[in-house]
Amino acid sequence: MAEQQQPALLMQGVTKTFTTLVAVNALDLELQRGEFMTLLGSSGSGKTTTLNMVAGFIQPTAGRVLIDGRDATRIPPHKRGIGMVFQNYALFPHLTVAQNIAFPLVRTPKAERAGLIREALRRVGLEGLEERFPRQLSGGQQQRVAFARAIVYRPRLLLMDEPFGALDKKLRESLQLEIRRLHQELGITILHVTHDQEEALVLSDRIAIFNRGCIEQLDSPKGIYDKPKTVFVADFIGDANIFRGVLSRDEEIMAVKGDGWQLCGLVQSNEALALGSRGALVIRPDRISLVSVNSPTAPASQRIIGRVRQVVYLGGTLKYELESLNQIVYVRPKADVSAFTPSPGEEVGVEWRTEYGVIVADT
Repeated sequence: MAEQQQPALLMQGVTKTFTTLVAVNALDLELQRGEFMTLLGSSGSGKTTTLNMVAGFIQPTAGRVLIDGRDATRIPPHKRGIGMVFQNYALFPHLTVAQNIAFPLVRTPKAERAGLIREALRRVGLEGLEERFPRQLSGGQQQRVAFARAIVYRPRLLLMDEPFGALDKKLRESLQLEIRRLHQELGITILHVTHDQEEALVLSDRIAIFNRGCIEQLDSPKGIYDKPKTVFVADFIGDANIFRGVLSRDEEIMAVKGDGWQLCGLVQSNEALALGSRGALVIRPDRISLVSVNSPTAPASQRIIGRVRQVVYLGGTLKYELESLNQIVYVRPKADVSAFTPSPGEEVGVEWRTEYGVIVADT
């Protein structure tokens, strides 16, 4: 296979155990050239261990790690041709900004270094700060230096480990957009680890949801949010209303049946769902409308009746908390003054198009 056809990263059956703990279990992962992929999961899910095995900081117990088609499983980190951005910046305090950025260029001819450093500084918006030391920079500026150092020699693969974790929300969001822009401009292949769902949705071409050392779902941000394939993914990403029951059918449409109710939806998983087994219908709060109880149900829609418990104003949206079908239901319509806006204690219709409901197995 020609090199240009090889994926930037290929992990085949990669497993990592620590004594009796299986941190990563028979993982298969493929990252295409120029792709921005995020490994997303809670603490202990295996995402950081996976990143460290790609970097070479941890050796797999089993399996192979291939970078650009080359088996890098036993190659030391400094010979893998990758860049790394850490949460704590990892800058050398006794070196200037320019000297920190120049650190990976030890094998680059001196005549070329100055131009590469200037270009990296321009990319991250730090022109004119070459002679400052890390202690003279803000947290955001220090992180920019770390990014400049990582991209100065155009690594074949850039690894990012919680790079925005030490920054405040506004600065974090600003830098996220800048990194997305840099990725698009430079075409660098990026593998990124975070536990921040919003960050993953903003930055990524694809997201791998980790759970207990395995990938629960690998998909685009839209696919992860709109079409979760498991209850875990639905519950982990954003807010979700999950109605659990027994899988049944309403004519040709799959449904979930509970105590005195039945709700229809679409099946997104490729796995066959057995009628009579446990299942769940997932519907996102922003896909739901609130209507008067006496109004007719819209065609091809599902409706339940709920009672408003509280209303929270969130700027551009209102968040309703209702009680229905013996559980709490969340609704987040746009805060339109002309829309139906019930008050706490009021009984309302909770309605959504049938195609917005996703039915998955409840294992």
